[in-house]
Amino acid sequence: MKKLVAVLLLLTVLLSSIYAQEYISYSASSNNKSQNLSKQDEIWIISDSNNFLWNRYVEEALRDEFTQRGIKVFLNTDYFDVKDFNEDNIDLMYDEIFDSTATHILFITIEELYTFTYGGGIKQFDTTGSLIDLKSGEVAFRVGIATEAVSNDQLSYNATCKPSTLSMASALATEYMRYVK
Repeated sequence: MKKLVAVLLLLTVLLSSIYAQEYISYSASSNNKSQNLSKQDEIWIISDSNNFLWNRYVEEALRDEFTQRGIKVFLNTDYFDVKDFNEDNIDLMYDEIFDSTATHILFITIEELYTFTYGGGIKQFDTTGSLIDLKSGEVAFRVGIATEAVSNDQLSYNATCKPSTLSMASALATEYMRYVK
C-alpha cells in the first residue's frame, strides 16, 4: 500500500510539472542613452510586492536569466524579507547594497495581477522594472512587461507563480541585453 501511495504521489508531481501553465511575456523599454550599460555592471535585484514567495520567484528567475548572460546579481531576498520593511530596515538594506560591489539596483514592481475566476491560477500580470545607477541615482533603463497565460490549466496561484515569473524574467533580460555592451 505504501508503495502504491508513493508511486501515485510521484506520478502526480511528474504530471503537474508536465502540464504546468505556460506564459508569454511582452516587453517594451526606454533607455537613457547617456548611460552605458555593460556586462560588467553588477545588479542588486529587488522585487517589492508584499508577498515574500512572489519576490523570491521573481528575483531567482531574474538571477538565473542574468547569470546565463554573464551578469552578476545580488538578490534582496537573500538578505531581507521585504514585506516587513520599515525605515530602519530600509537603511539596513541600503547599507548592504552600498557595501556590495553592485553598480545598479533593479526595482521590479508588480502593477496589476489578475487571476482566473475558476481555477485560481495567475491569468496575467503587468510589471515595471527600473534600473537605477547607484552613483548618479539616475534611471538607466526602464522596462514594462505584460505576462499572459496561454490557457487556463486550472492550476492554483502557487503552481502558476513560478512559470509566470520565469516568462517575465526571460523577456526582461532579453530586453535589457539590447542595450548592454
